[in-house]
Amino acid sequence: MGKFVKAADIDEVKSGSMKLVETDGREIVLCNVDGTYYAVDNICPHLGAPLCEGDLDGTDLWCPFHGASFDVTSGEVLSPPAYENLTCFPVRTTDSTIEIEVE
Repeated sequence: MGKFVKAADIDEVKSGSMKLVETDGREIVLCNVDGTYYAVDNICPHLGAPLCEGDLDGTDLWCPFHGASFDVTSGEVLSPPAYENLTCFPVRTTDSTIEIEVE
């Protein structure tokens, strides 16, 4: 089991938006989909693009470089040119914060 680290205050990540979180040398993108939070690797496995600079459309996260898309609920690739899924991280909330579990 990993440890939970603070990623953001609840009011920092509005519905439909994302936030880059850097912890333990890893970049994670925190996504708010209709009040539910998801966390996935920030780096696209295709060519290393920062996914936090892409677009979030519902649960679909689109890479800013070549248009690969991923489901933030599962990390699954939805469209090429990426073929590797993203790592997902458990997320929990408290009254005022959002926390991500990292290794």
